[in-house]
Amino acid sequence: MKDPASDQEVNAIKAQRKNPDLDTWLERSQNLLSEHWDAIPSQEKELLARSYNIVLPNLSEEADMFEWAGVSFGEEETFKLQKSLKKLAVMSGASSLRFWGKVYGSEKDYYVVEGDLLKSEEPARNA
Repeated sequence: MKDPASDQEVNAIKAQRKNPDLDTWLERSQNLLSEHWDAIPSQEKELLARSYNIVLPNLSEEADMFEWAGVSFGEEETFKLQKSLKKLAVMSGASSLRFWGKVYGSEKDYYVVEGDLLKSEEPARNA
């Protein structure tokens, strides 16, 4: 049995790989797990500094329930979806989000999420 690869071995394998689609997918997946403060505009950083409660569903528990009914996104997609919902809530200033489903498109798939904002994004109209 071989020991797990060291960081240097893993990085060497990554340098040898020449699959741009896989590299893009890996980078996007890693971005969900890390915070990129430099890429966030200063107006949106103010949202991140505020302390407020965000209501998010526990998708892993809901996924188990749906799996009993024969519907599943898989563990990996469910985990990435949970991280994406959290990032969406923080970046949008939403107080709660609810996952509605996935729409399979001919070129791309779309996730449908319902949310409540803490404040209105549009100014009130004068009648």
